[in-house]
Amino acid sequence: MRPIVLNVVNNTPDAPTGLTVAAAGTGQVKISWTDPTPVNYVTGAGFGDIKGEIGFRVEKATGIDPGATFIEAGKTLANSTSFTDSVVAGEVYQYRVVAYNANGDSGVSDTVYIGAEVVSNPSWIWAPATSTSTTNTIGWGASTTAGVTYELVEAQNAGFSVGVRTVYSGPALTASVIVAALGDYYYRVRATKTGAAPSQWKISGPMAVTPQRPAWIWAPATTTKAANNIGWGASTTQDVSYELVEAQDVGFTIGVRGVYSGPATVATVSINASGAYFYRVRTTKTGCTPSPWVVAGPMTATLTVSKPAWVWAPATTTAATNTIGWGASSTAGVTYELEEAQDAAFTVNLRPVYSGTLLINTVTISESGSYYYRVRATKTGNTPSIWVTTGVMTASLLAQKPAWIWTPSTTAATTFTAGWGASPTAGVTYVTEEAKDAAFTVGLRTVYSGASLTTSVTVAAPGTYYYRVRATKTSFTPSAWTVGSVTTVTVP
Repeated sequence: MRPIVLNVVNNTPDAPTGLTVAAAGTGQVKISWTDPTPVNYVTGAGFGDIKGEIGFRVEKATGIDPGATFIEAGKTLANSTSFTDSVVAGEVYQYRVVAYNANGDSGVSDTVYIGAEVVSNPSWIWAPATSTSTTNTIGWGASTTAGVTYELVEAQNAGFSVGVRTVYSGPALTASVIVAALGDYYYRVRATKTGAAPSQWKISGPMAVTPQRPAWIWAPATTTKAANNIGWGASTTQDVSYELVEAQDVGFTIGVRGVYSGPATVATVSINASGAYFYRVRTTKTGCTPSPWVVAGPMTATLTVSKPAWVWAPATTTAATNTIGWGASSTAGVTYELEEAQDAAFTVNLRPVYSGTLLINTVTISESGSYYYRVRATKTGNTPSIWVTTGVMTASLLAQKPAWIWTPSTTAATTFTAGWGASPTAGVTYVTEEAKDAAFTVGLRTVYSGASLTTSVTVAAPGTYYYRVRATKTSFTPSAWTVGSVTTVTVP
């Protein structure tokens, strides 16, 4: 059988705060405090708080000795904020309060005194919020009570239950404190005086003793490369890691990304666009607050896309539609621009013929002549590559011949219609010829020239006639002849 593991959260109450004690008539005192988890019985606020108490235990000790033994003076119900106790006139009493529930006891409240002079509290306490040194100065404001001694205590948690030690006792208002390791530290100070009750504690916020920050950071001031080395000086703290962050503004709010985390003191960082880049690095160590940042920049990047490896076009062609191809750029994510011109300097009839990510494109030309092609790679945020150019493509375009030609095989009329099928080449003119022999050497004449696919032919006399048609177009070589069947014109 597999074991069942239950994770139980221990939700003991928080300690009561704001403890006071005052005389409440002959032989009685009233102890008051603030409930950390109050319940409003009208609105229902606070019901169901898993840290709520089920009662308070009031404890007291006799005399002003801080080490005196406390005994239970009494208990109150949940949501109570005061307790009345009986005392003997002339005695000194100490009181403190503990909240409790089914999970256990809270920490103890501050201790208050009645029946004796109570030393006034130090007016403030200060510790640095962060420090990269294990030696730090803690300071506090003087008590208004004359002739006091100050007791400074350090702990590693806000409840002063972990790593507690007294780090100073004396009349000064500052103390130099050496901590053993990196981490968070809390400090509290109180004033004491012989024959009087000590003041309450004055507590500082946490002091984070962090690793030493990196000694320096370096990035190139300018670059034309997509991959660049960023370096930094090692922290004097041992066994640390470094966190390197990139941004595109000095405030580190635009384009922020982590680019390295580890023990090395150099990182190769790749960028994908031109612009200004800033870098910062800090030291980290498990269980510790990171060091302050060390900042470099700007690094001004002007990235140029690598050119296509090659470009190819046929040296000669008789076709109006031709395929142009090129080799890929080594830069990822590029778009290619293909241009055509009719001179090597790309100044005559320059036109773009393709823009996209493919490595091949079909180009249609409209006339014979010399054509040149060039291609380059582009990418948003980068300078385009240089052009890669082909040699000349010499085009001798050939008009495609008409599909067929028809004339009547016999006719008694001297005027009749001839027709032919269209050439696949657009925009052509048709030339139709007539002869009296199959070799088209006898009686050769042109009977039609134009764009139509029919014409009316008139012969001068009966006989045998032959007809042929071809397509022509300016700057194109005329098509081959399409020859029809013989037409015999008889005497009516």
